[in-house]
Amino acid sequence: MSEELRECYKKVFYDMRKVPLFSGIYDAENSSEEFMHGICTVMEYIANSISMDNGQKFSDVFSKMMSFSQDIAREKEQK
Repeated sequence: MSEELRECYKKVFYDMRKVPLFSGIYDAENSSEEFMHGICTVMEYIANSISMDNGQKFSDVFSKMMSFSQDIAREKEQK
């Protein structure tokens, strides 16, 4: 992959991360977990296109934020 293409992926990745949904934060109470896994797959592809280290870091953060969103939904459900 050319450095120019890698830079394009980087710009897209960081622009998309500004939207909480693309960082793993979502309304777990009303939205589909499967949909979030689809978003994660696309975002991981873009992150891995920048670098494998970037891809792993993104995957870790996305999973953590998704679990956080699901925990909040569970707490609301129990009330």
